[in-house]
Amino acid sequence: MTQPKYWELAGRRFEKYLPAQYCARIPVAAKEELKNATDEEWEEAKHLPYRELVGTLNYPAQMTKFEIQYSVQRLSAHMRKWNKHIFAVAIGVLMYCITTKHIGLLYSRGLDKHGVNVIYSYADSSFGIKRPIGCRYVMMNGAIVRSKTAQHSVMSDSTCSAEAIEAALAGNDIIVFRFLISEIGFKMDEPTKLYQDNQAAIQVAQGHSTSGSSSGSKARHILIRVAKLAELEYCRTVQMLADLGNKFHGVKQFEFLRDMSNGYALVRAKQDGYALPELVVKFV
Repeated sequence: MTQPKYWELAGRRFEKYLPAQYCARIPVAAKEELKNATDEEWEEAKHLPYRELVGTLNYPAQMTKFEIQYSVQRLSAHMRKWNKHIFAVAIGVLMYCITTKHIGLLYSRGLDKHGVNVIYSYADSSFGIKRPIGCRYVMMNGAIVRSKTAQHSVMSDSTCSAEAIEAALAGNDIIVFRFLISEIGFKMDEPTKLYQDNQAAIQVAQGHSTSGSSSGSKARHILIRVAKLAELEYCRTVQMLADLGNKFHGVKQFEFLRDMSNGYALVRAKQDGYALPELVVKFV
């Protein structure tokens, strides 16, 4: 599933803001910080079509370009006031999407270790001074079928609590997809795999204590219903696919997580001779 024509048209729409030549392998640099624009910066940049650009990016971010969801989420926080730097970052996301216009979602049959038409999920959350940003994926047949990146509606007092909240949200997604799959005739007797990279959250879900902390107690109430239909399983942070929706990454880690979540890495590993579509260098 790809949208190359969409990105070609988007490139023509914002052609005057694109460089003559580029080949962008990541949407946003790993250490990028999007600071709020000052009044002076806003006056200098308000003529730029920022809202139109972010709107153009948002549609495929929900359809075939799940790897840019975090970038779009961060850019959307500046829809009321932006500066030239923020606009340039958004243009960088567009350049990445045009460069990788032939990369989307690749589903396969019989290659996924979880089985054919079997859903599984990844859930991950950041933790900081502000409300955590969480990301969760529902996957089937090697690639994402549902992706969501959003800031939590409540504060968390620990990493465990933040992870528990995202696991609970992933549990809601699992309920919906299990019902949908059963409605179309696929029987699911086993609990759904829900991958987490936080050992404390998994221990809480399994009924173990987390040193008697209040955050552990709160997390236990959140996770108790998740554990009834989902089997939480630990995965290392470097293999946590949902980490793609929590922070900006360098080229190596970004491409690893992207290709693992969109199905391309699985097909390349199982099918000799299958190559990733070539990156396109755009000349305007």
